[in-house]
Amino acid sequence: MRPLLVAHLVGAGWGRLAPLVPTDGAVYAILFIAITLLFLKRCGDVGLQAEESLGGAVSGAGGAIAGSRLFFLITTGALVRTSPAQWVNLGGGTASWGAYLGGIAGLATFCRFSSASFWVMADVGASCAGLSEVIGRWACLLAGDDFGRVSTLPWAIHFPPGSFAYRAHAARGLLEAGATQSLAVHPLQIYLMLNAAVVFALTTLAWRRWRNAPGRTLATFLLLHGATRFCWEFLRDPDAGGARGLLSVSQWTCLGMVAAGVLLAIRLRGMRSEVPAAAS
Repeated sequence: MRPLLVAHLVGAGWGRLAPLVPTDGAVYAILFIAITLLFLKRCGDVGLQAEESLGGAVSGAGGAIAGSRLFFLITTGALVRTSPAQWVNLGGGTASWGAYLGGIAGLATFCRFSSASFWVMADVGASCAGLSEVIGRWACLLAGDDFGRVSTLPWAIHFPPGSFAYRAHAARGLLEAGATQSLAVHPLQIYLMLNAAVVFALTTLAWRRWRNAPGRTLATFLLLHGATRFCWEFLRDPDAGGARGLLSVSQWTCLGMVAAGVLLAIRLRGMRSEVPAAAS
């Protein structure tokens, strides 16, 4: 998609603006800077020390990067098809689900060896998590991956020759020889971006209201993101990770996220109900 945007700018006489269209790498750099700054700010808001906040940010980011690559390697089978030297090649594919899991694991590991509260940090991380997808999906759109199913809706988008969507449609015999673009598809990246913006807004409100009730914001994020993402995933093309049978890997992961959110909410409810009994 980025080459197509650049070509449009050049064709319209705005070629000088072409360098302003970011690469996917630039988008990810902006993502990590924005999330880190927001995480540090909110850690300070709940009284965490600067060194604890920074340690949590570094551990969470490191876990997210490693997890995003590992999840992709495992779920696509690339872990056994590629050499160990290629396992660290982030350009070879990543997955947002792994980033969430890895980020939580990184925070848990850091808190295990520090005095910081895991639940407080996990809540802060959950309040920031939606923003990561708001920004990160721009990279998906520019790279052309995670594309949607074929659509006739007026806002459906085309991808240029050589893109993932174009190659997938050509391989399935859906394109005529010499086609200049893919078939129109759902702009799934934009759908997910908008959905993440809503989740981010709601979890931010939850965190501001319940920042002194550890675990509630995390449960809110798990439930909201898992339930809403599950629905949007029906629009993902099978060649982009969408379901070929009953459900896709992403949708099974969504169900796991919702289940974790429900269990956590039940546990928190139980902990609140135990307080009066213990005090009586």
